[in-house]
Order: sequence, then C-alpha cells, then structure tokens
Amino acid sequence: MTPRTGEQDTGQLPETRRLEQTDFERMVEETYDSVASLGDSAPRDRDDDSGLIQKLRVIARVEGFEVDDLLGRGGMGAVVSATDSKLGRRVALKFLTINPRRSDSGVVLKREAERTSRLAHENIVHIYSWHSVGDLTFFSMELVEGMTLDKYLAERKSIDPVDLLRIVAEAAAGVAAAHEKGILHRDIKPQNILIDHQGRVKVADFGLASTAEERGPDSDAPGFISGTIGFMPPEQARCEPESAANDVFSLVATLYYTLTGMPPFGRHASTREHLDANQQGRIVPLFTVRDDLPQGIYRLVAKGLNSDPKRRHADAGKLRKQLVEQIISLSEGDHGPRHRRQLRALYRRHTFWAGFLAGAAAGWLVTFLVFMFV
Repeated sequence: MTPRTGEQDTGQLPETRRLEQTDFERMVEETYDSVASLGDSAPRDRDDDSGLIQKLRVIARVEGFEVDDLLGRGGMGAVVSATDSKLGRRVALKFLTINPRRSDSGVVLKREAERTSRLAHENIVHIYSWHSVGDLTFFSMELVEGMTLDKYLAERKSIDPVDLLRIVAEAAAGVAAAHEKGILHRDIKPQNILIDHQGRVKVADFGLASTAEERGPDSDAPGFISGTIGFMPPEQARCEPESAANDVFSLVATLYYTLTGMPPFGRHASTREHLDANQQGRIVPLFTVRDDLPQGIYRLVAKGLNSDPKRRHADAGKLRKQLVEQIISLSEGDHGPRHRRQLRALYRRHTFWAGFLAGAAAGWLVTFLVFMFV
C-alpha cells in the first residue's frame, strides 16, 4: 500500500499518511540502504541499528505492525520483533537487505514465504502473511521467544548428549515434514535452529530452499555455491545435483558441532581452505575429537556425514528415527566408553569374589562329605 499525495487525513497513522509520494519512496530507498549496510561483514553500530529500527517502524505501520527490536540480520534479510495491531499478537517481520529495484531478491523473499507457509509443522516457524509497501517487501511469521542453537550452546558449559540428540531429532522432524512436501532446506545450521524458553525446537529460514520441480531431471544444477560451507555436504559445495541426503548431512553436521564446538571439516584459517576440505570430503572423525561418547553416536555421525549421499540416511525422517532410538538407548543406560570400562572392572571384581566364594563352598562341601562317610 503506497500513500497517495493529497489523501485525506483520517487520523490513523498520521506520520505515515502525510508523507509525500517522493518522500515515501526516498524513505523506502534509504531503508534498503540502511539494512544492506548492516550485513554480517559490517561492524555493529547501535546508532545504525537505531536508525534502521526507526525507518522500519514507519514502513511497518502502514501494514498495521508496531516494530520493537532488531532480532538479527544477515546477507539477505533483517528480522525484527513486532506486534500485529490488528490481531494483537507478537510476531517477527523479515525484511530484505537488497533493493528489489536492483535485483530479483523480492521474488526470492516471496518464494521463501510461500514455500514455508505450506509447511504446517510444530518444528517449523510458521509464516503468517506477506506484505508489500512501495518497493519494500516483507513477511510476518511466528515469533520464537528464545534463542538460536549456537547461542544456546554458548550459554552452557556442558550439555548432556541426550539433550543434544533431542534438539537435533526435533529439528529433523521439521525437516522431514519439508521432505514429505518435496522441499529441501539447504541451509541447516545452528543459527537456523531456534529453541524457545520451553525447550521446543523450530527450524527457520527457508530462504535457500528448493522444490522437487526445481530439482527435476530437466533442471540444471545450480552454477554457484549457496549455503554455509561448514555445514553443507560436499556435493552441494561442488554444485552437484541435490537430494534429501543434503539436509541429512547438514543436520548431522549440526549435531557434530553441538558435540565438539566446531564443524565436521575442522577449523581453517581461510574460507578457501574450508571450502577445499568440504569439496574433498575431509571430515575430522568424531572419535578423534571426543572419546567419551556411546558407540551408537559415533556410528550415527559417521553414516550421516558419509561423503557418498547414497550411504547416508535416505531422508530426515529416517535420521530422526535413528536419533530417537539412540536417545532411548541412552535413557536405558547405554553409557559411554568410560562408563563401560567401569562396568567391566566391576564385573571382573564380582567374578573374582564369586569364584572365591564358590571355591570355598566346594571345599566345605568336600570336607563335610568326608567327615560323614569316613
């Protein structure tokens, strides 16, 4: 909705409705420039954040939203918390960081909203509505009161592996729902997994998602790398045809990260080195980083990170099933190597005393028989 010059003032949203057409368009353009200057590579500046919020606040009011705070920003979008004044509910708004006048990013954002809105699942962030104000586009979505998985890990010194398995299993459930609709996420990583204050897990940001039609036999493999190098599978880094096994790799890579604090390709000084390690499938074996985990976790991770996608779990649903089985096994007392060594030592001690007592009992029995019959 674009205000018209000379429109009668109704008393509603006066600061927006009294804007001249050229002023409004200039403000939209400045808003894009402000957001685009706040990418991940740019230094954070509270003054810039404040100016951005003020501009987005005016734009969002046109569609009935009251913007509160900047929640996050990245290469393509900025996300803010807001209140939907029409329905009286808290929401999150995602705006573009690239001016659609200079790119097709407006189409990309709308495609993300349309695809995600088809995925009604408790472990996926829900999309509510799509909006366009002048040339600025954004959508409203579920506001998850909590934090991203990477922040969740940073705030805790030690986390039970069972809890980590549960988090990834819930994320896998959401991704499995997308796979059932023929949609690949293509950018699973700790920053795109949200955990609310009740511990519930939500998968977010389907900005790079692809559909089955786009991956059909007549489609071409993407000619550029899209995703996050530390968590994407080698075939994605090599721009090869993709399948549900891509997301399986990224989910298991995320599990690897939660257990070790680093991506499965290790730490590298440059993006080029990291990309080379990825494209060549040079995984750092989990057991070389941690030796205190149950064997079931080592096997699960090794399978999920196999460089051959055909040797991984076929889809996120099958991965989730194995994660749940591992959680049940751990809950029933399947402990790690250290615990098993203690159990073996305890068994040996019990065997010794059992043998000693059995021998002593046999000796007393022989003595008794001799005494009775001699």
